[in-house]
Amino acid sequence: MPSVLKRWVSQNRRRYNSDGFDLDLTYILPNLIAMGFPAGNYERFYRNNIDDVCRFFEMKHPGHYRIYNLCSERTYDFSRFQFNVVVFPFEDHQPPPIELIKACCDDIDAWIKAHPENVAAVHCKAGKGRTGLIICAYLLHAGLVSTPIEALSLYGRMRTVDCHGVTIPSQQRYINYYSHLLKSGLRYQPLRLQLCGIQFLHDAALEEYPCSGLVFTVVHDKAPLWTSEVIPVHSQVAENPTAHVVPSLNVSADVLVECYGQLHAAFALASLFGRREKLFHFWFNTFFIEGELDNSVVPGNEIAWTVTVDRLDMEAKDRALRQFPPDFRIRLWFHRPLL
Repeated sequence: MPSVLKRWVSQNRRRYNSDGFDLDLTYILPNLIAMGFPAGNYERFYRNNIDDVCRFFEMKHPGHYRIYNLCSERTYDFSRFQFNVVVFPFEDHQPPPIELIKACCDDIDAWIKAHPENVAAVHCKAGKGRTGLIICAYLLHAGLVSTPIEALSLYGRMRTVDCHGVTIPSQQRYINYYSHLLKSGLRYQPLRLQLCGIQFLHDAALEEYPCSGLVFTVVHDKAPLWTSEVIPVHSQVAENPTAHVVPSLNVSADVLVECYGQLHAAFALASLFGRREKLFHFWFNTFFIEGELDNSVVPGNEIAWTVTVDRLDMEAKDRALRQFPPDFRIRLWFHRPLL
């Protein structure tokens, strides 16, 4: 039963089945491993049992392994791995700060180059999204692939049975960010911008959509900076560049924008009490906005950045709440960079 449960929890991730092991663990390269969390207590029945993981590394790579723990939400006894565990924590389903990506890639690179037998094993909780982001960034960092698409493709093929490795758009976006830094040779530094407007665009009315309005929240350094009032869905005019004015928020580095839907009364009884459902969110970093501007729609001294529907991190559990039309998009308006 535990084996069946572990395989069910693994979903599309490839498992290591050899030498008496059955682990949620994959060799992306001979010296680079992606794996699920090495769990104790009750989690060992459906995740990797930490006893089995320890036995694996002591048998296959004794004295030549280093574990990279990306979990911000949990930990374990590092002595089980001879204390050769490095922690670069960030939250599940989210991208990390750019500085963390570089620091982690530098450490992996130094470890792998220190000895020809050294292997680096990267894990988060499930060992797919966060793990894939760091591994794809490292493939680019080490010059093993040339483009983010190549990195995502290699990781997807090796880690999963259906090639769906890193699937969260914001995590993919940050892999692209890191690739841009590597290729441009630029030195990253937080860039201050003034967010002055948020607009959602669509060419047809969302008459069948179960939300009557959208509410946006801007988050910086884990603190909400601003929350909009309800923006009516059906009164939105696609050509209106000032659909909702934000009170000139100063933002820099990593910024999170969340969107909640105000449910129709006919859609759910809970909506009668003002229930809101989180629909989607997305992350961006102000340093990289310049390379993605919508130069054709820039009025005056403002700059605009548009996120298409396929680049939003969908949160809604109800399928109906995820059914935005293909032309749905979010546009952010900024004042010119602040010095």
